[in-house]
Amino acid sequence: MEKNRQSDRKALKLYLKVMDTKTGDLLGHAVDITAKGLMLTREGPLETGVVFDLQLELPAEIEGLREIHFSARSMWSAKDSETDFYNTGFEFSGLSDRDRRIIDAVIKKYCF
Repeated sequence: MEKNRQSDRKALKLYLKVMDTKTGDLLGHAVDITAKGLMLTREGPLETGVVFDLQLELPAEIEGLREIHFSARSMWSAKDSETDFYNTGFEFSGLSDRDRRIIDAVIKKYCF
């Protein structure tokens, strides 16, 4: 999975809630993000190869929004080697220009 990554991950300074918009359930927390996708952590693994409709809660209002909605494909899921949680990598699909700007703003302001 590391070999296939095209963008360097940027670790978030704080975890952001990621909701499944179809079920309304908390899917997990985004722990790092790139212009092409994100990684979330959660208590259990997720099925890979599935397109999810997601909502990412923003740490502050950006372009008048407190969350963005988008689709993303689960690319891999594995147990974290240091915790009891699972990490899942997602690739964004069909982000709007506005959502890309918001993701870029999150990376610039809230990532290490």
